[in-house]
Amino acid sequence: MQTTKTQQRPTTAWEMWFTPYERSVALARAQVARTLTHWGYTSGGVDSVTLVVSELVTNAVVHGGGRQPIHVQLTAETGGCLIEVSDASAQKPMAATPGPDDEHGRGLLLVKALADSWGTHVHEDEGKTVWARLSRDQPAELPSGEGEQTC
Repeated sequence: MQTTKTQQRPTTAWEMWFTPYERSVALARAQVARTLTHWGYTSGGVDSVTLVVSELVTNAVVHGGGRQPIHVQLTAETGGCLIEVSDASAQKPMAATPGPDDEHGRGLLLVKALADSWGTHVHEDEGKTVWARLSRDQPAELPSGEGEQTC
């Protein structure tokens, strides 16, 4: 009896800790864009993922519970990218219903529009992770893991 083994592409991950300050949003966006470009993502894929990261990190800065660092992790999966943003607050994010003149409150609406799925995992000890999975505009092949960056 002959069995066929399905060859799986390697998974590549990147992570970084950020201080819970507004300037961290731009830093996270820049680091994520650099990583995705290194992984071979198209400009459309980079734009979508960095926008979702930007919104999730902004929420973590504004609602994340104060002085604890924010953890951002990307995992390139076969057919997609998993984004995880963790902060010290156990409060689950709730999408707002902003009016046409409101300057805030659209972040999770953008995440919902761009992500194939998203959700929240509240940790038993402290805090939560908000995650989003995107599967559009991915590279034809995932990187081999060579040059993998974990900070």
